[in-house]
Amino acid sequence: MWFPSSFVIRNSSFCLLFLLSLIIGSCSEKVEPDPPTFSKLLTGDSSKTWRMTSISITVREGNKKYEFSIENDCSDSIDYYDNYYTFYANAERTMEITEGPEKCEFFEELHLVDYWAIENASATLTFVFLPLGGQFRIPWTIKDLTERKLSIEFYTEDGKYIYQSVLNPIEE
Repeated sequence: MWFPSSFVIRNSSFCLLFLLSLIIGSCSEKVEPDPPTFSKLLTGDSSKTWRMTSISITVREGNKKYEFSIENDCSDSIDYYDNYYTFYANAERTMEITEGPEKCEFFEELHLVDYWAIENASATLTFVFLPLGGQFRIPWTIKDLTERKLSIEFYTEDGKYIYQSVLNPIEE
């Protein structure tokens, strides 16, 4: 049986479109979860508590660098080493600093409420940090932030002092 060429061309075009729609329709895009933001890693779903596990200071004098690690020994005003920093995932970005498990006899109970700020573009976390005075917010550079570790660094304006700290989350 003979078919006119226009009939064959139309049927071929229809078959090709039908096959393409089946192929495209059967393909599905794999949904990838969005990577967590700095804020989500810092606060968890509603709040997350961190404890400082190390703090060090690097001093630059000319071509020389001196590094110091600070230990908690309940002397002077160093009762801040094991304090808890709780960051809340609320609109106000509230934070609390409370006393850690090691308590020094001559210090009063600690409970400070303030707020925190984060800037993803520059990886900057600003908050009150007791080892550096605790009276003003410090813009820390986030060196590493995962669900298990917060590593931050702060340079003084003249670049002479570099403060570095690591905090780990408290298991609740």
